[in-house]
This record gives sequence, structure tokens and C-alpha cells, in this order.
Amino acid sequence: MLRIGRSLRPAAALLLPRVLARVLTLALVVACLVGPTATADDEPSDEALVAAIPFEDGWHPSRVVIDLSTEGSAPFVMMLDTGASGSVLTPGAARALGVSVRRTKSSPYRKATRLGRDLQFWVDDRSSDTGSKTGWDYGLLGGEFLDDYVLEIDYPNRFVRFYDPRKYSVPETATTPGARVLPFRRSGTRILAEVEIEGTTALTLLDTGAPAVLLAGREAKKAGIDWKGLPRLEGVGGVLGPIRTYTYEARRLRFAGFEFDGQPIAIAPRGAYNQGGPTDSALGYDLLGHFVVRIDYRKKRLWLRRGPEKSLSYWGAREAPPPVATPPPPGPEEVEADDARRRAEWEAGKDERYYAETTNGFVVVDGYRLREGPKEGEVWYTHEEMLERRKELREAKSAGD
Repeated sequence: MLRIGRSLRPAAALLLPRVLARVLTLALVVACLVGPTATADDEPSDEALVAAIPFEDGWHPSRVVIDLSTEGSAPFVMMLDTGASGSVLTPGAARALGVSVRRTKSSPYRKATRLGRDLQFWVDDRSSDTGSKTGWDYGLLGGEFLDDYVLEIDYPNRFVRFYDPRKYSVPETATTPGARVLPFRRSGTRILAEVEIEGTTALTLLDTGAPAVLLAGREAKKAGIDWKGLPRLEGVGGVLGPIRTYTYEARRLRFAGFEFDGQPIAIAPRGAYNQGGPTDSALGYDLLGHFVVRIDYRKKRLWLRRGPEKSLSYWGAREAPPPVATPPPPGPEEVEADDARRRAEWEAGKDERYYAETTNGFVVVDGYRLREGPKEGEVWYTHEEMLERRKELREAKSAGD
């Protein structure tokens, strides 16, 4: 213990306040470097909370649908979709918000939210500026908005909380009883997390907009899963078309160390149009719906705490579907007919697609790129425009030769 008394020399007495001041300044700097503070058990403090928004009623219990409207304004209902990079609305949903939809508009629309900032979004008017290709209207809230926060999705209590990343971040290890921290990778604003199935690890897109755990064919093969002879799941598709899918009951499934043995999952032998990240596989709300999930985009960490025990679900259903008759594996004629059908669907839809010009030719714009829109300096063409542009390039090359 340092005792300050008359025995101190005058020079030392004058120096002491300066020394103490420097010590206090250093302590403040260290505190700033350590980062945002949290309360006990790694829970975020009240001052870190930007907004807490309940799930909207009338949707599937595990669909994360929230109202972003400011006080006194019309509802601004969006489906939170971590699998989407940008935010997108169908023309009908946009008009319901009072948005004047213009097919010639090349920049995003914007609208104020209760979080104190505008949401920039696109309107999917590729096939029509009045309706949607799926037959129903919706708005997707994507990662370009979400990744500015530490996002908490509280499935058990049906709440979404947005935290200021300057005031709270997910720690490297969890101290809250029953909670675990899982590092993840990022692909732009999308989250890639590992899940263990039959003892094999698969990298999956964490997708709050998808119902099931979905494995592409190559990932299923790695896990030793043979989908031939499995029950076919009918009626599965996405915004880009139908997806051939089979049902498989995983004997062993682990996510962040939590056990889900017996969980039914979907196998898509040909994938999902490259919408599920590098492995074209996804982890949806069949599993996520069991947790309070915090997503720290900056630190690339998931914080998970499992809620009260509930039965396993499949494709959003509260109970797994009853067994169905197992169809025989497709023969050569069926495979050839299926390939012909796919070629016909591709040909029929060519006029609705966009093509981006690259140094190696033209590529079809699909998946999340459609929702993001063209990058700066990038040009998209319709099928007819692409053919004209290709002709121009060939003529220019011939003239140069």
C-alpha cells in the first residue's frame, strides 16, 4: 500500500498527479481496446439494444416475420432471410407499401424503419411488374441490412433483437449455462456453418428462410447416404424452379455439439440451383427453431442456447411425415425423360433470364445475384440482347483480325 504523507519530497509530490493522470488514461485506453462490455453470463447490456421486434402472428411459428414500420406508419412486414444477400420485395408487396414500381429503375428503393435507418431494397420485376413468379407476395430482409448488427433470433420467445456491435459482441466462449459458441465463415453477407451428419462434417448455408436441413448430392455421398430408393418429397421448389428432393432420417446429427439424432433431412441429388453456398446445402428452421441464436457478423461467431425441449419437425411440420411407399430407382428412360424436361424448362424460361458479360463470355445471372442486382460497371442483358451483343463482339473480332 502506497502511503502519501509529509515525507514525500516536494518534486515527487508535484509529479504524483501527472503519474496518476497517465495511469488513468492508460486504463481507459485498455478498456476501449478490450471492446464492448456485457452483463454477467455474456448477456448483452440494455444499452446495446437497438430494437426488439416480436414475430408477426399468422405465419408458420418458425418463420421469422417482423414489422419494421416506424411509429404511426403502415405495416412494413418483412421475412428475415439470412440466406439472402440483399433485401427484395415482390411488386405486389412493394405496392402495398405505397412504392411506385418502375421496371426501368436501376438503383434500389428505400424506406424508413423503426431501427432509425432506411432499408434499401430491390423489387423483383423480372417477369412482371404486377405479380410474382411464386404466386404469393413477400418481402425478404437480407444480409446487407442485417450484418450491421449483432442479430439475435429468439425462436422460443418469438422475438428478434438488434444489438449495436460497438456495445456488444459474441465472446469466443460462452459462459451462460447451456450456451455454446460456434465460429462460422462468411460468403459476402451470408453465413456458412458446419453441421455433422452421420459422422461427416458438411458446410451449410445458415438460412432462416429455408425449412429443412438440405444436403446436395455430393455432400450426401460424403456422409455415406444413398438416396436411391428413399421416399420422394413432392412439391419442393424455389424461386428458380422445382428441386428434386428425397427424405432421409439422420441417425446422428450434431449442430454446435447439440444432438438431433433421428432428425429427418432433405437430400437434393442435383442441388438447389447453387443457392446454398459453395456446397449447395442449407440449414433451415427445422433445427434453428430450437434455439436462441445470436449472429455476430463482424466476429464471425454464432451464440446458441437451446430452448425448451420440443419434438423434431420436418419441412416446417410439427411432426415428421408418415412413411410413404419407396419408388423404384429411375431407369435410363426416366433419366433421359427428366433431362429432356429440364432442357425444355430451360428453353421456355430463357427470355426471363439475365446474362452478365464477362471477359470469358456471358454467364447466366442466378441465385442471390438476382436479388443483389448488377454490380457497379456490370451490364446485364436479356436473352435477345445477349445474342445481339455476342454478334457485335464477333464482328468486331473479325474486323480486328
